[in-house]
Amino acid sequence: MGDDHGWISVALTELRQPAKAYQHAQRALAHMRNTNDPKALAQGFCDLSSACLPVNKYGEAILNINEAIRILASSGDAEGEAHAQILLGGILIDQKRYVDAIPTLLKAYRYVASEGDVIDKCWAERDLARTYAGLGRWKDAEHFLVLAEGRASQLKAVREFPSLLGVRIRLHEARGEQAEALQCAKHLIALNDSLIQREVAGRIATMSAMHDADEQQEELEQQRAKNDSLRVDLEDWRTRGRWWIAGLLLLVATAVACAHQFRFNRRAVRHVREKNQRIRELNEEVQARNMDLERQRIRLTQTLMNEEQKDLLLKEIHHRVKNNLQVVNTLLKMEALHLNDPALEHIFNEAQGRVQSMALVHEHIYRVGDLNRVNVKAHVLALAEGILANHGLRERVKLDVQVTYDKASVETLIPLSLLLNELLTNSAKHAFEGRTAGMIKIILRRMASDRCELLYVDDGAGLCPEHFGSGTSFGLELIRTLALQLNGQIRLLQGEGTTFELSFGPEEPRLRAAS
Repeated sequence: MGDDHGWISVALTELRQPAKAYQHAQRALAHMRNTNDPKALAQGFCDLSSACLPVNKYGEAILNINEAIRILASSGDAEGEAHAQILLGGILIDQKRYVDAIPTLLKAYRYVASEGDVIDKCWAERDLARTYAGLGRWKDAEHFLVLAEGRASQLKAVREFPSLLGVRIRLHEARGEQAEALQCAKHLIALNDSLIQREVAGRIATMSAMHDADEQQEELEQQRAKNDSLRVDLEDWRTRGRWWIAGLLLLVATAVACAHQFRFNRRAVRHVREKNQRIRELNEEVQARNMDLERQRIRLTQTLMNEEQKDLLLKEIHHRVKNNLQVVNTLLKMEALHLNDPALEHIFNEAQGRVQSMALVHEHIYRVGDLNRVNVKAHVLALAEGILANHGLRERVKLDVQVTYDKASVETLIPLSLLLNELLTNSAKHAFEGRTAGMIKIILRRMASDRCELLYVDDGAGLCPEHFGSGTSFGLELIRTLALQLNGQIRLLQGEGTTFELSFGPEEPRLRAAS
């Protein structure tokens, strides 16, 4: 039972149903706990850890994989422990905890380098290259990247190429090789598009085949039951007909002696003919119903395929929009490197931040899998941490995010993200100059009458209300415009630091168009 639930979880993950995959992984682990097999129990923890990632349960994923490592280490399973450590390293890399990932990956690599197969070495070297690149240790990242690329080419592991190309792009950018970085970025986009098209085509073919097989099996069972019933009826009528014919022959032989019996036999023959006609009519009716069922099956199949293709195409659109925005961001960064004007460099940097905030919205939609609603708290936290990290303030500035407005559509989230991007960028640039510590608080909550309130507070030097109301800078004008697009108004409150208050109505029938 545990193995069955585990494989069902893997299949649901491939079919992009992460919530159901997570439930089956939990059931698999519950069955494994009832066994005395430490390897099976460790595999259950590993499977549950992998199922936690698509539903953004990173803390639970780390706890589960650490428990699996403990069980494997106590049972002396060095190979399983190395595989679990590689999985833990990948989770830490996704959370950008590169310092924590290094010892785990190196310990696993020491084993797979001597005992593991080629694919294990490829995975370990790929993750080590990503980790060293995240730490800025480009020489070490280059060493492991070359090893991983060679093994991936040897295995023809096409799915490993996108992550390896991502590290290669970062290495080119760190060396100032912008042309090579752009070429790799174009190759990465083409490769991702090819993999997505292959995956979509495979999923459509699989679902179509499964659906057709289920429908055909169901119709076959129904038709078999009807045929059995008709066969019984037909055999019954044939048996009766034989008896009637036998009686008719007997009556013909004695017709001279019994005229009454002769008339009875004629009536019997007529009755048999009527029954045979009825049987033919029933057969024709069954054939007509079978044709109707076939037409209904074809229409139902087409309807289901259209809905499934629509959902896949929408997710594909968001994924491509995110990729295109990342390419635009890379191009802006490359153009800024050739500018000698500080004012133009400042403008390019602000444009990159705005493009990145829009790309983050589409990335959250694609990862979560819900095309209409995105988790607002996770999105705001990721946006704020990214901006502080870009300005080197992640360790100096404390971030307090309190969000009770849990879900938002993409039409609301894009202008809200751009507005928060402007406020966070303004604070990062001006609020903490000459200070070793600071604080930013973001409160987003739903109020009465289907309206929401945003409070943005930093403890910096503060902004003059007159300057905010009459300021002509593009950033302040963009903040006021985005507030109007959200059907709201933004105010600068007086007091220590800088406090902005925005009351808006995201659930109104239509947001204002951006001007």
